[in-house]
Amino acid sequence: MSEKNYPKRFLYVGTFQLPDRNAAAQRVTGVALLLRQLGYDVTFLDLNKSIDAPCTTECVRHEGFEVYSIRYPRGFGDWLRHAAMPERVAETLALHDDWRGVIAYNYPGLALLRLKKLCKRRNLALLADCTEWYAPYFSLNPHKVATNVDSFIRMRIAQKKCDGVIAISSFLAGYYGKHTTCMILPPVIDRRNAKWKAGPAEKTGPGRKLCYIGSPGANMEKDRLDVIISALFQSGLDRLSLDIAGITRENYDEMFPEHREMIETLTAAGRLRFHGRLAHQAALDLLKSSDFSIFYREDNRMTRAGFPTKFVESISCGVPVITTLTSDLGNYLRDGKNGLVIEAPAGREQLMRVFTQAAGMPVPPPVENSVFEIEKYQTAMSNFLSGIK
Repeated sequence: MSEKNYPKRFLYVGTFQLPDRNAAAQRVTGVALLLRQLGYDVTFLDLNKSIDAPCTTECVRHEGFEVYSIRYPRGFGDWLRHAAMPERVAETLALHDDWRGVIAYNYPGLALLRLKKLCKRRNLALLADCTEWYAPYFSLNPHKVATNVDSFIRMRIAQKKCDGVIAISSFLAGYYGKHTTCMILPPVIDRRNAKWKAGPAEKTGPGRKLCYIGSPGANMEKDRLDVIISALFQSGLDRLSLDIAGITRENYDEMFPEHREMIETLTAAGRLRFHGRLAHQAALDLLKSSDFSIFYREDNRMTRAGFPTKFVESISCGVPVITTLTSDLGNYLRDGKNGLVIEAPAGREQLMRVFTQAAGMPVPPPVENSVFEIEKYQTAMSNFLSGIK
């Protein structure tokens, strides 16, 4: 059977929180919009922190797609059940009879193996949308031990058994391409949506305004925001200020109590502002009011495997990016054109040199912002799906 004769609906399941409560929601929305352009429909089954019942029976709409929800796990027992069983998938599949397959976003390992059996019985394709590969936690904490076990099963066993893998980076595609059909798909957006329109936006604060938006990780294991702030302080450049959205000053103080005096000095000088967690549109507005976005990642398996949504959002809003060339960013970031590269070996000294360069530059014009437009990936996705049995 050719791809064009297959049924045209996918069920998208995973730990995303629609409509825009986490970066995962942006990822799966982009993939669904891409599938729509190829003639497919998508039904979402997400996790929802705002519901009290185990699941929703009423359908809501997101970008025109059906959305059903499972209650976000509460406590260790809930997480174990979530990790072991593909919850509510069979019930959701019963709602339609035109399924092409299921797309599982970073789905728990044991649950994914059971989902594979369910899809095989129903003659459905099972695809994995893989966007991360975290380093193991070395801890005796039961939750962290369970997380390590789940990650091992998902990454090294279950996803290899899927009919295909949508990999967010070439690192993951290289790993899974030896075992199953695979494609590389970075985060993608529909640029026709008004939220992606670049400025003009009023820029405030002294000199050049930088911004960091996102979650740096529980211990800054993903984004080294601590190094950025230390370099900003030591640079002594009054022309640079930094806005931070995603964490509060209290969050930062808890992680780095030794930085409190430095934070107080920068804050009092108007060079550092914590905005806490913002709604997605408010975060994009803050981004558009900035001269540069910035994040600093070290080179390790986690950063090679992922692809920063914040980079896609910044470029898509026309705002240049200051960052290290982790993951596949070297394919997109051009030093001095759409951002500034923090060269290896990256660290506080290299950041200070880049800060001096940024502070002396004229106001950067909006960068070319169609790089991650969904139309650019139609052919790749169509070819990928044609190769799925």
